Amino acid sequence: MSNKIEIKPCEVDKSFVSDMKSWLQIKAKDLQSSKIYLLSFHDDGVVWGKVKDDGNLITSQSLNDDRFPKFRSETLQELRLFGEKGQLHVWRIGENQFKASLALDGNRGEYEFLQLEEQVLHGTKTENDSDANREFTIVADGSEGLRHAFPQNVSFKGEKRPLRLHVKHYTEYDIDGCARITFSRLVNVSVK
Repeated sequence: MSNKIEIKPCEVDKSFVSDMKSWLQIKAKDLQSSKIYLLSFHDDGVVWGKVKDDGNLITSQSLNDDRFPKFRSETLQELRLFGEKGQLHVWRIGENQFKASLALDGNRGEYEFLQLEEQVLHGTKTENDSDANREFTIVADGSEGLRHAFPQNVSFKGEKRPLRLHVKHYTEYDIDGCARITFSRLVNVSVK
């Protein structure tokens, strides 16, 4: 496993605003990972997505369910396209204006790998178990009405919050030699 990460700015041109999906499909090739996921935060909620083997990006918008937000630049606050080898991070800086960075694992870079963490995601039950060929599983959490469309076909019965988001943490040393977590990136999703 590579122990460093290189982070560099990535240009966000006007094509991102007009056709986010196509722009991201092109950038996904830079990540050089076999499984690439998308997690984006919008004014009206969270959109999950994934890049299929043919390079096509699909999002939870494909469910055509009004409970989930549309994947559009007008409401986007930030997104992360991520895989085992890297992450593309895009964030809003103004109306129709975005910045981005590309972080790739390797042997170069100023930050060193510290640890891999599994973060627990919301979800105590699935709502669309009858569809065996689905790309997304609608996951609910208790009776509170919290839902998201997890980007895998999963079924869990009785497990308490089995969905995981894997995060890598990287450190930097100060002039006194003390380490601190300076950068974190998304890596993968799984079911425990």
